[in-house]
Amino acid sequence: YSLVNSKPTLVLYEVDSDCPVGMTRIHMLRNDQKCHYHGPCPSTSQKLALASFPATVNVPAYSFTHQCLSLNTSEVYWTRDPVFVDQASVCSNETTLCDAQPEQIRLTLARPVGSSVTVEWATYGPADPILRFSSSASVLSAGGGTSVMGNTTSYTVCGQDCGDEHNTPYCSPRLHWATITGLTPGGAQYYYSVGDINGEFGTTSVSEMKEFKTVSPPSIKDYPQHIGILGDMGQTVHSEATCEEIQNDTSLEYTILVGDMSYADGYGPRWDSWGRLAEKCFSEVPLVLLPGNHEIEYESDSQEAFKGYRNRFHMPSIQEEQYSYNYIKESSYREFGNSHFEYGASYYSLDIGPAHLIFLNTYTDSHKDSLQYAWLLSDLQSVDRNQTPWLFVFMHAPMYNSNVKHVPWEEEPTTQMKDNMEELFYQYGVNVVFAGHVHAYERFLTTFDTKLVKDAPYYITIGDAGNREKLYNDWPNLLPFSNYRNALFYGSGRLTLMNDSMALWEWEPNSKNGSWDTYWITRQQTLTSQDNSNTNTQDDKSEDDSGVVLGVSIAIVILVFLSCLIVCYRFFTRHSRKKDAADDGLVRMANPSDNPSHNPSNNPSVVEEIGV
Repeated sequence: YSLVNSKPTLVLYEVDSDCPVGMTRIHMLRNDQKCHYHGPCPSTSQKLALASFPATVNVPAYSFTHQCLSLNTSEVYWTRDPVFVDQASVCSNETTLCDAQPEQIRLTLARPVGSSVTVEWATYGPADPILRFSSSASVLSAGGGTSVMGNTTSYTVCGQDCGDEHNTPYCSPRLHWATITGLTPGGAQYYYSVGDINGEFGTTSVSEMKEFKTVSPPSIKDYPQHIGILGDMGQTVHSEATCEEIQNDTSLEYTILVGDMSYADGYGPRWDSWGRLAEKCFSEVPLVLLPGNHEIEYESDSQEAFKGYRNRFHMPSIQEEQYSYNYIKESSYREFGNSHFEYGASYYSLDIGPAHLIFLNTYTDSHKDSLQYAWLLSDLQSVDRNQTPWLFVFMHAPMYNSNVKHVPWEEEPTTQMKDNMEELFYQYGVNVVFAGHVHAYERFLTTFDTKLVKDAPYYITIGDAGNREKLYNDWPNLLPFSNYRNALFYGSGRLTLMNDSMALWEWEPNSKNGSWDTYWITRQQTLTSQDNSNTNTQDDKSEDDSGVVLGVSIAIVILVFLSCLIVCYRFFTRHSRKKDAADDGLVRMANPSDNPSHNPSNNPSVVEEIGV
């Protein structure tokens, strides 16, 4: 009896008694295969509270799990059967957990965007990293389609065995990835499966068939474009609910996760349990992401960080990863280590249809003499707003925040990035900056230098996807340009690009049947901000500004004059009508509530925006 996809699952166990002291061998019968693995003998601390589950059969008093936990908590680690992984067996390349059955399957984008995708997955047993795909489901089901041979890696964490107090000893499963190229871009339907069809266990080592649609290639403006955005996901029942919302939204072309995926925090098996949960929502809709503070996972013995993140995620990078092992102190979200995690999946950009997307790493150097800053400046200068009119930036820690948690000026990495990069966002006309980190939802109006500024970027915090640290519903640092806040519900967001100048942003709490915050984003920053900074001299800008001021002044005078004419016309018309009615004895006092036009709820021109 074990926890599989949050439902009780019955499996047959046979316990050997002739094992070394402190160990027991479990034979598990599943899918007509007999599997062997080793695990520690159950103890009192490993007993689980089974009473909370709707058991219809007699079950043992304990079960094996990645971690001893109470089933009454909101934290659920997504496990497979059998749920305990003996790390010694994994590290020695023994085939544990029965077979090489693929799991933790995810889909992400690759270059060239639109015609390429990358699929990532894991196996515990040895298997060739084979991916098969076809535009026909029947062809793939019959064993046909095109085969792609991918790559395999793995990693280990020495942990306390090497005196590292921050991490548990861990050996990852075999991590595979393969890239498909030559696809038809712009919504073409494809089907795929992964696994070694000729492996030791035959067809059982191949995943079930999955499907996806390609995204729009760069500069192709096939509106509308639907994008899912979430942050700080974790792996709780709330994470599952967010995952289901994404899975059920069939309009999404791709999803973006702004950091803090598994909350492994040095406990490696949590990466694997998160991967099993994430397969549910990211194996058929491409996922692109960036690292958060929970991806740092600093190892004091090796002075290495981001190991799990760097080995598991293969983003459409702009060049090969550069990583140096020269931390001078522990890196965290409060203290900034001497991190040099450059390029690769650390920071990158890509064009999808009419949008240019920039992904930054809050937790690597962002000073003006850093590689990340130089790359960002060069990338912004290269954007052609005629081809990609929309420009979005994604990072983990928000530059603006009214919440009690993660106050920006108290965290060095956030302060460093804001001090050095915010001006670039404004100068080059970034439309929206998305972040997570704060476990709540908050939307700011156009902001620059802690002031409400027209044509500055909107700032949106979307860190409420369901992690185990719960929501932060305390707002002591309320900023005047904070337009909406909510920390009562977990959820995610959806961005719909309607055309070159209008986009619809929606924040949708889980299980609430629709969006609670809907906001129209207007792209007022055309090309003027970028063009002026690159081509105009100071004198030219002064003349341009004078012309703008003169034009605005003339327009105001004309509007005032027309308003006066309208007021005078209405006054004399109403006075004349009242005089005529009085002469006829027909004057009546009308109740405004009797007139539907006076009821704001019946008037579509009246828009009321409510903030929590």
